[in-house]
Amino acid sequence: MQTVNDILKEFRNTLAPVYETGELEQIMFLAFEHVCGFSKIDLVMKRGEFVAEDKINELRKIIGRLLKQEPIQYIIGSTEFYGLTFKVNPHVLIPRQETEELVDMIIKESSHPPLGGRGAILDICTGSGCIAIVLKKNIPQSVVSAIDISENALKVAEENSELNDTTVSFVKADIFQTKTLHALFSDRFNIIVSNPPYVMISEKDEMTERELNYEPHLAIFTKNEDALLFYRQIAELATHSLNQGGKLYFEINEHKGKEICEMLVGKGFKDIVLKQDLNGKDRMVSCMR
Repeated sequence: MQTVNDILKEFRNTLAPVYETGELEQIMFLAFEHVCGFSKIDLVMKRGEFVAEDKINELRKIIGRLLKQEPIQYIIGSTEFYGLTFKVNPHVLIPRQETEELVDMIIKESSHPPLGGRGAILDICTGSGCIAIVLKKNIPQSVVSAIDISENALKVAEENSELNDTTVSFVKADIFQTKTLHALFSDRFNIIVSNPPYVMISEKDEMTERELNYEPHLAIFTKNEDALLFYRQIAELATHSLNQGGKLYFEINEHKGKEICEMLVGKGFKDIVLKQDLNGKDRMVSCMR
């Protein structure tokens, strides 16, 4: 028989060469929460308790998958984002802290004129649906729509909407099919937001093995020769689909903030704000039509 402490030691001894200490501690908690139903306090208070054999086997399988750098979120099938639980799998990106910061900014600004906490919101490249669902949850008077090109991603997003008891309209659409989009959304929006693919192929070396081997490249990479491809197309769509005084929000490649702002100026947007994330990197852009 092995105790909780024995299994924790096994996690550390096996995975310490692969993960930093802080990250590994969080991973261990998520694994024990998933398999044993432990809280963080349980993980401290129950270290001397014995673990059932079937749960030991399950935890060791998780260790094996983690050793191959598979993200813990995909292993357990869920993650937390802005206080809500979201299902995730390799068809969708794992929501990041930076995206939480973007959502937080939108929620705080949505209560001020001219947005006023009402109206329609469109989330482009929705993936797991985390942005759209959190906005609907926190701006309940709004009507929220979300699009993605991936049917598999949209299935996950719909499951997440049901899981979090929200009503969001999810639609399969290609943002480069402009006529189709205009036909789908004849009404205008108060807010358009997007976290589009923004990593260039040349930046692959800066990414972790976990991101490259497990997360969907369709949602990560833009064409290397045109890093502003998605931003330009979405901004063009917003010139026709945003209400006057409506706002456009982007999560961006940290190296492309200035170029994106210049592009938005060229398309007639005003009150353009480039904002850094908590790590001091240019990460969010907002502007008004």
